[in-house]
This record gives sequence, structure tokens and C-alpha cells, in this order.
Amino acid sequence: MTDPRVETVAKILVDYSVEVRPNQLVMISGAPVSAPLILAVYQQVLQRGAHPFLHVGQEGIEWIMFGLEGAQELLYTYGSDAQLDYVPPFMGDIIEQIDASISICADVNTRKFTNVDPAKQSRRSVAMRPISDLFLKRAAK
Repeated sequence: MTDPRVETVAKILVDYSVEVRPNQLVMISGAPVSAPLILAVYQQVLQRGAHPFLHVGQEGIEWIMFGLEGAQELLYTYGSDAQLDYVPPFMGDIIEQIDASISICADVNTRKFTNVDPAKQSRRSVAMRPISDLFLKRAAK
């Protein structure tokens, strides 16, 4: 049996926050720990006649590249400057196609980047800025 609070939050996200409509492509992303809410949102999107695009992994704008916990930390630890700067060209295409996005943040390790070089994090943020800007521009619409 599903927790009624989860159902309520899912309905709020789908009907109020995002206002999902039939035939929209709706990206639903979140960490595995948030599976009950992800599934409830998925169900609500289906019931609204929209097309859910489900990604369970890490949240954030880099969801396309880092679906597995720990992958992003490996990039920061072992990645060269060229690898930190690289953004696959298809990321922008995916973001352009999505009509709505619901990200469910439920991080279990809030200190995962404690030992990561801040300069590498900054470099990666600069490389991802065009994708982040595109995502935010589309979200504002």
C-alpha cells in the first residue's frame, strides 16, 4: 500500500508545480532512495496522458551522464582537464525535447564531494554552464 502522503505530493508536483498535460514529454529524475515518490509521480504522469522519461540515478543537470552513484566523484578524482571540460553534444538536444521536468532530490551522502578539489568542481561548472543555462531557460518557460 502506498503512503497517502507520497500520493499527495506526487499529485501536487504533477498537477500544480508542473501542470502536466497530455502528450508532453516529462522527465522524472531522482535517486533510488526516492523510488516511492518517483513511482507515484510516474503513475500520475501516465494518468495525465503524458509521456514519462524516467531516469533513476543522480539528480541535477548532469543526470544524463551520471546515472550511477559515485561516477561523478570518479570524474573529479581521475578526470583530466579535457575530460572535465567535455560536454556531450546530445545533452542540449535532450533538454530541448523535454516539455516538463520533475527532479526528486534525496541525497543520502551529503558529504560526497568533501575530498574533491574545488578547482575541478569549478572547472566542471564552467563547462556545464551552457547546458545549465539552457535547462533554466526552458524551465522558466
